[in-house]
Amino acid sequence: FGGYSLLAGGVMASRPPLSHNEEQLYKKWFSDLAGPDARIPGKQAATFLAKSSLPNPQLRTIWDECDTACTGSIDQHAFFLAMRLIALAQNGQAPTAAHCASLHA
Repeated sequence: FGGYSLLAGGVMASRPPLSHNEEQLYKKWFSDLAGPDARIPGKQAATFLAKSSLPNPQLRTIWDECDTACTGSIDQHAFFLAMRLIALAQNGQAPTAAHCASLHA
């Protein structure tokens, strides 16, 4: 992702809330990608998420966790969740929303 680690230090602890640096970075990325409806279209999101170098089936699983309404686009909350799930996967953990419950608080 443009030379940035998804998580500060690249380490996942026990699903802490987003750090200030993560939140600011994710907000910037979201702002860069989102349309006027404050959503990122699926095709554009797929291109961005592919930069994680995760395999496509894993990215599909992450997308399905984030686009639960099957709208074909994601809002800021879902984008932040996708970023956290990608970080989990990059750290060898199962990328499921259950691991990121603190983001829903």
